Amino acid sequence: MVDVTFKKGIILILFMFSILFEISAQKANLKTFNTDFLVFISELELFMSYSDNDELKQTYKSFNKLAKELDAQQKVKIISISNKMLKKRLKPKPHFNQFLNSLILVDSKNRDNLLLDWLDVNEQLLENSTTKKFMLFSNYTNTLIKDKVLRNSKTVTWSIASDDYTFGFNMVEPVVSFSSLVDLRCNSNGSTFHIYKTKGDYFPLSRKWIGQEGIVDWVNQGLAKDSVFAILTNYKIDTRKRQLNADSCLFYNKYLFQEPLSGKVICKAASNKQLSNYPSFTSYSKDIELSNIFTDVDYRGGYKLVGKDFIADGGDYGKARIVFRKDNKDVFIANANRFSISKDKIISQGAGIKIFFDNDSIYHSNMKFKYIDGDRKLELLRDRNSVSGASMLNTYHKITMDFELMEWNIDTDLITFGSLPNSTNSVVNFESIAMYDSTRYHSLQGIDAEHPLMLINRYVEEKNEEIFYVSDFARFAKFPLSQIEPYLIRLASFGFIFYDFTDERITVQPKLYNYIRAALEIGDYDVISFYSIIEGLGGGAKPVLNAALNLSTKDLNIMGVRQIQLSKTRKVNISPYGNKIVVKKNRDFVFNGAVSAGQGRLDLYGREFSFDYDNFKLNLNKIDSIKLAVPFDPIRKDAYGNE
Repeated sequence: MVDVTFKKGIILILFMFSILFEISAQKANLKTFNTDFLVFISELELFMSYSDNDELKQTYKSFNKLAKELDAQQKVKIISISNKMLKKRLKPKPHFNQFLNSLILVDSKNRDNLLLDWLDVNEQLLENSTTKKFMLFSNYTNTLIKDKVLRNSKTVTWSIASDDYTFGFNMVEPVVSFSSLVDLRCNSNGSTFHIYKTKGDYFPLSRKWIGQEGIVDWVNQGLAKDSVFAILTNYKIDTRKRQLNADSCLFYNKYLFQEPLSGKVICKAASNKQLSNYPSFTSYSKDIELSNIFTDVDYRGGYKLVGKDFIADGGDYGKARIVFRKDNKDVFIANANRFSISKDKIISQGAGIKIFFDNDSIYHSNMKFKYIDGDRKLELLRDRNSVSGASMLNTYHKITMDFELMEWNIDTDLITFGSLPNSTNSVVNFESIAMYDSTRYHSLQGIDAEHPLMLINRYVEEKNEEIFYVSDFARFAKFPLSQIEPYLIRLASFGFIFYDFTDERITVQPKLYNYIRAALEIGDYDVISFYSIIEGLGGGAKPVLNAALNLSTKDLNIMGVRQIQLSKTRKVNISPYGNKIVVKKNRDFVFNGAVSAGQGRLDLYGREFSFDYDNFKLNLNKIDSIKLAVPFDPIRKDAYGNE
């Protein structure tokens, strides 16, 4: 019985609560606020206090205190907004509570028209947008006024050091305009960068800043703010990110340039590992000249400052150039997409090389480049097993040059060629561009239906061009690009073509035509090569020297040459004393040693011998001795069938 009575009591209490809640709801469930402000205030009090929530009551009290200072236009606008909120069935909490608190904050700035402009934005949001965006704008207003923050998240905070702004509505969303110069700050996990003296518009709902003007400096990299800086023009920032990308900037580096450079600036609130890379500037021009970045070393190309490091930027077409001078003349140029230049060093993973000899040159399209100014030494590395494996072409001596390491102390006239340190045997080979090797010719074809040299020759004849892009040739040959590249690299390694990896362009070399004519037996060719091998080095720590080029005399001194074949059919061979020869222009060379002809029938020994390539003639200036072999009569043959 007691239990039944208790249950009835609980039901009665719940019923009474439901009655009271219904009555309160009816009181608060206004359809519209009165347009008389005094009546509106009373209705708002009832609306905000019906749930007996202390927070709502306090919000109302604060607003009521403010209401006495509002002008007639502001009052009309507040009633209009409140009615629109009722029409959208917005509740005292969180909607009215948030709106009124934001309103109080805006009014506290005590700025002419600021509150009215802000109210206009809210009214347009209610008319043209969603409740969610209406609330987001109120929340944003609080953050802006209290903390001077444009946007704050777990990863990045954008803040602005100014109270001078206006509110507006741009087409479909609110905008906060900063028309006076302000400082914009980006912070991410303790890393910070600033844009000084800027102005612009911030769109809080789309989180975009549209800026004009501004200054970025390199103070965080230890460079003076009045010497190295960039002036921005128009730029945009997505405040969800921690980065600025600004085009069409004017960059000043008063240590290097008298006039500013035009280009692109990137700033980033980066992690500790990346901090040294920002800010960065990249010039649009790739024709900037810097004289004497080191003594007798110039730079020509694009300018890029990454943090405090100067990067030689050649763009997509490898226009960055390091120029070495002697007697005020350019004697050596390296070009690349990029060089890293520090206080004592220049490095590139792939650079085109050109050494000038009057109207001739020595060049290669892709070599690893390193210059150490403390040693005044240049090192060029050619990897025979990579895309840089093509031989170097020498149009002065008319040879191809197959080596691993090229070194030059730039204050001397000698450029040396050899192998890397720790090489047991050092092998370097110099071949005449007119050399023909039938075994090599046939091995190049492999299983291809058409010989590669013939295919290139057919392209040249049909297209009437000896310089062409790899992609164009791939279409002509009907090969995929991925297959045609190694195909051409192999031909370049033998000197038949010049493969410019920077431009992805091919230049056909005379050697290709020579091989074709020799294979068809319609042209002259030779078998001359200077094969240099230095054995038994034991893998030392120093690089090995096989040859040296004198920039003054243009002589190429080659060591380790045991034999030179001049004619296969006539069996003419040369054996230099000390395995040394000196190569002159156009494959002429001088030597001391022995000349053998007729497979040992005639051997000549002497000094100051020379070979004239154009006349294909040996000049025997000083013969020390002659060895003549006369065959038996009747002719006898040895075990190998030789007379």
